[in-house]
Amino acid sequence: MTFSNKDNTINRIFYFDAIRALAIIFVILSHVAGPFLESNLHAHSNIAIISMSMGRFGVPLFFMISGALLLGREYPSINSFLKKRFLRIIYPFIFWMIIIAIRLIFYDKNINLLIKMLIGDSFTWFIYALIGLYLFIPVLNAFIKEYSIKGVEYFLLIWAITLIINMMNIGLPIADVYHLSLNHFYGFIGFFVLGYYISNKKFKLKKRTMLIIGLIITTISLAVTIYITAITSKPLNYISIPVILQCIGLYLTIRYSSIINKISYNQIIGKITYSISRYSYGMYFSDVVVRGFLFFGLNLVNHSPKLIPIILVVVVVLSWLPNYILGKIPVLAKFSG
Repeated sequence: MTFSNKDNTINRIFYFDAIRALAIIFVILSHVAGPFLESNLHAHSNIAIISMSMGRFGVPLFFMISGALLLGREYPSINSFLKKRFLRIIYPFIFWMIIIAIRLIFYDKNINLLIKMLIGDSFTWFIYALIGLYLFIPVLNAFIKEYSIKGVEYFLLIWAITLIINMMNIGLPIADVYHLSLNHFYGFIGFFVLGYYISNKKFKLKKRTMLIIGLIITTISLAVTIYITAITSKPLNYISIPVILQCIGLYLTIRYSSIINKISYNQIIGKITYSISRYSYGMYFSDVVVRGFLFFGLNLVNHSPKLIPIILVVVVVLSWLPNYILGKIPVLAKFSG
């Protein structure tokens, strides 16, 4: 998006900020609920199961909103695109990893965990996935600009077929040696395309009808996710059909909600939403620091899972605050995300 006023809200579309703000809140919710769900003491707690299931919204929504904002656009060059995008994700990554490394080395004395983080075997997996997706954006963007919505529908159709094949864990033999491989379409790249599609497709149904459809899809698929999580005591993979459907439903609901889209950036809820959206990437890292103190310092996992909503609010606020402060200091603003 382009900005031309001091508060950076001109020409913004509010539902994009609403989705991004909700995405980071859901991500933090999954991080807060995770220790409770993994604990033998609380593994079958209903509130932990529901919280973790709702937390599955987070990462896919991040990818979807990124696709909606980055695809189908004109870029001066591949170099300019990559430079701009990588600088925006690398600076906060380095800044917060230094802070986390200091804690792990001098306080926790856990070098192994630091190594896992650096190689992506921890919360940092998201950053490396994002880097890989950004590298592919120029190629995908050219494809979409050439073939428009029809090309996007083709891509999503193959993506859906791939998901079903992988879910059923079957191969489709073409000959004795060769198998049909659709893995080039598989993975998080589908969320990028999906976000662009939902934001740009001109559906023939009325907005109210689309809203109702979104609510129905969200409700049913979330119920399925909760049920499966309750049975297995493990969160579903992000690239699973119930999770994808619940994200599609919520995205549709937010896009076509007249209540949400009437919110002004001058209203308190609008200002809060914009601020959380603006600092969401930095919050992804500061969340790790805040939770490290709460869960390991205060040993919260031994308390009741009923505290999850309260812990969520505390972690969201404490994760937002340092990035807000950084964002107000010109020389440090680039580290705020």
